[in-house]
Amino acid sequence: MRLRLFIAVPCLLFIACTNAASKIQALPSDQVLSKAASATQSLESAKYVLTGNVTVDNGALWTLDATVRMDGIIRDAGAQMRFQMDVDAITKTSDEQYTTNGTLEVVVASQDEVYMNLHSLTVQPPTSILRPDLVGKLASKWWILPKGDSLPISTQVTPDPRLLQAQSEVVRVVKDNGLITLDGHTVYAYTVELDTEKLIGYMQKLAGQDSTFNAEELRASLKDVQGTGELWIDAETFFVQKLSWDITSYPLQTGGDTSLDFTVTFTDHNAAPEITPPKDAKEFSPYELLGLPTEEYINTELTGENPNLDLSNAEINSILDSLNTQ
Repeated sequence: MRLRLFIAVPCLLFIACTNAASKIQALPSDQVLSKAASATQSLESAKYVLTGNVTVDNGALWTLDATVRMDGIIRDAGAQMRFQMDVDAITKTSDEQYTTNGTLEVVVASQDEVYMNLHSLTVQPPTSILRPDLVGKLASKWWILPKGDSLPISTQVTPDPRLLQAQSEVVRVVKDNGLITLDGHTVYAYTVELDTEKLIGYMQKLAGQDSTFNAEELRASLKDVQGTGELWIDAETFFVQKLSWDITSYPLQTGGDTSLDFTVTFTDHNAAPEITPPKDAKEFSPYELLGLPTEEYINTELTGENPNLDLSNAEINSILDSLNTQ
């Protein structure tokens, strides 16, 4: 009897999923993408998990390899967001290699109300730029940033409805993988690639009347970019449930290029939790990073015992003199 139940239950679930998918009339990919773009405009909130890898090559100067995970919430069509980002990175220069591990939490209550909490940050071997005593002044505290000085990552990296809308407007469907079941939802599954001309048109639309936007410069910078991915779009609501991209040779303004692959899974569409600003946040100022180094740091870092600090005695004395005048 138990064996029959063991066999029957999975069969019934499979049949139920198959029947649910069969009730949905499959649409052409262009119609699905159009409906997804419209659905995104009505998206007020969602939860997401982003995982990815980033490789940056700045030529002979330095390289960076990092893994990233972001757990977050977007609300009010992206006007509010909250996320925690965990990063593990290896940076190589011509004569040194550094390992960095950090966790950063950000809350964007509004355009002029941005909070951050650097939960942890370690760099090995230690560097003179990110001294442990300086990091300690920032770590595990909520800070509110000055108006107009929000973190670039809060607008450039975090998924928001504009990113989701872009998924529908700047891609070319390479393969229609039909209707499948993903996390209990019937979804359209597509293999896609980046359409450069569509991307330029989309960016131009976002720029509006901005006279600094230059389509030809953007086209030239994207000529070597390759982007392939996967899209999973809910067959009933047309919300994007999941997306995955592999992008290579993306140029950097500072020189060199970057390659990245990432996957974002969205849940709780229009039902994500409220975002509450942290209490007792202190206003952040660059002066928080000024002041004399600790005695321990002076003994271990500024006495010449640390080979990672490439400063002469005269330079060290000059720095200490300038700090004493603050």
